[in-house]
Amino acid sequence: PKPNPNPDPDPAPYPKPKQPNPNPDPDPNLDPNPNPAARAALMNMLSRVMGGEPNPKPKPRDLLGIVGMVQHLHGQGRPREAVALAEELLRYIGELDLAPADHDHVGASARLYLGHALRTLGLHDRAMAAYEQGFAAERRSGGSEEAAFLGSMASAAGDAGDLHRQAALTEELLRVFRNAGDRRNESAALSNLGGALRGLGEPRRAAACYEESIGIEREVKDRTREGAALKRLADTLREIDAGELPRAVECYEQSLAIFREVGQRRDAGVTVTNLAEALAALGQSRRAIACYWEGVAVFREMGDRAAEAAARRRIVKLYEDLGEAPPNPYPNSNPSDDSDPNANPSGNPNPDPNKPKPSPNPAARGLVMCMISRVMGGKPGEPSRAQLDKVVAVVDELRGRGRLRNAAAVSPSLSQSPRPTLSLCLSLRFQDGQ
Repeated sequence: PKPNPNPDPDPAPYPKPKQPNPNPDPDPNLDPNPNPAARAALMNMLSRVMGGEPNPKPKPRDLLGIVGMVQHLHGQGRPREAVALAEELLRYIGELDLAPADHDHVGASARLYLGHALRTLGLHDRAMAAYEQGFAAERRSGGSEEAAFLGSMASAAGDAGDLHRQAALTEELLRVFRNAGDRRNESAALSNLGGALRGLGEPRRAAACYEESIGIEREVKDRTREGAALKRLADTLREIDAGELPRAVECYEQSLAIFREVGQRRDAGVTVTNLAEALAALGQSRRAIACYWEGVAVFREMGDRAAEAAARRRIVKLYEDLGEAPPNPYPNSNPSDDSDPNANPSGNPNPDPNKPKPSPNPAARGLVMCMISRVMGGKPGEPSRAQLDKVVAVVDELRGRGRLRNAAAVSPSLSQSPRPTLSLCLSLRFQDGQ
């Protein structure tokens, strides 16, 4: 085929955002018939806002007071009531003789909070429609909430999985903040754009966004957000290629120092374990082990048992890779509060022979044997260590999904199988907080 004689000199990396409907009324998603209960509640609220007038003739500021009630209902965890009140308010203002600018301003505000409540209910398409119509009305009225609508539309696009549109809307929002000289929100928009670009598989562009965000946070001296941006940059650098790992380690170390400085313990725990992963990938296993132990201490302090168990398993794996026997994975632990109640804490190799052994759970044993058979492909014989570890991963998944009783039932039966592993013992230790 012949080349295009007039190629686009700068093709867009993703589609431009869909332009909002310039004439939002009538709303195709809004039932034109009033909701009697919602109308009664609306009129009662208007009467209260206007000082008890029996037949209120509201002004725009009174109607904005009702918008505040929509926001309050949503903030109180009552999104359905917020949706009903916002929709009734939109129907009501359509019946009033308001100036076009006032109608647009009140309608835009109502649609903004209507969209928030619809997103909470998981109605992303309806939320996006509300935001688009509100955005068009806000522009017509010359209001100052353009950034709020763009940010909300970008978030709604992300909720719906439309990362291309999320990125495009976030870039438009970024231009608004830059034109306004709003450095803090410019940094936040850069961070959100970086997240969308990572989701689109563009880590280099995402890294550039995070680097710019870091510069702004240093300029405004926000240490906590600087630490978060450094961690995101490090995570992104690891996605690019192995050649960026040393730089990722450097960013993790800077981020970790900031989180320690500002007292963000949980963020410090997550960052130090990510640093350990990067160090392990570079072959620096002993430094990685030291970082994992620090993560263990933080997660233990925070009460995050699952994260603590995961870090301990990685420690064991690194020792295995080094060809060394791992040390006691629970140094200085108190057997009275978090040891396996069936363990022998004294270290006596000859425990009480008269102590009855725990009885296997037939249903759990059957489930375990079924899982072992599946990972072995139905072949007879004794499962390997790697195959048992796959079954242990199922226990971890059960715990991660909140099914602690299921995990606790399966674990003891699995520990009685032919070759229990240390990683299984670590998993057992964190069932139901035992």
